Amino acid sequence: MKKNIFLAIFALFCFLGAILVFNQTHIQNLLEQTVEHFGAKGGQIFIINAKTQNIEKVYKVGESNFSPFKFTDETECFLKPLLIMNKSLDTYACTRIKNYPNQVEAISFANLSSIGKNYEIWVVLQEPRPKKETFGFVSAPWNALPLLNKIIKSL
Repeated sequence: MKKNIFLAIFALFCFLGAILVFNQTHIQNLLEQTVEHFGAKGGQIFIINAKTQNIEKVYKVGESNFSPFKFTDETECFLKPLLIMNKSLDTYACTRIKNYPNQVEAISFANLSSIGKNYEIWVVLQEPRPKKETFGFVSAPWNALPLLNKIIKSL
């Protein structure tokens, strides 16, 4: 009997570990695909504990040295509500222009507490390139925000 309980607990831990590894790999793959698609110099995704504001996990591709929580006067943000699990989740899309048109950071973030997850997700793309489907825009609503939405929906 004890052996069966031990095997069941072991199988549960293996299953939960596999889900965690899948989510980490999935998020890294989404970031890599988005950076490549937009010809960005790089990108980062931050998973931040909403209570302590500690960065729990960082995914990075290419050149990107963004630090969450630091905005400048050149940053323009707007709110975009998203409906997840019949609950409203506020997402933000921000574009920081350093030296238009070459140095643009596309930033999107959301605090997921309203849907029962105690963390924030920040997505940053460094210098994304204009695409036909974005009508030539390189701002966050056209590239970083869709990536953030994909990540949230995959959780």
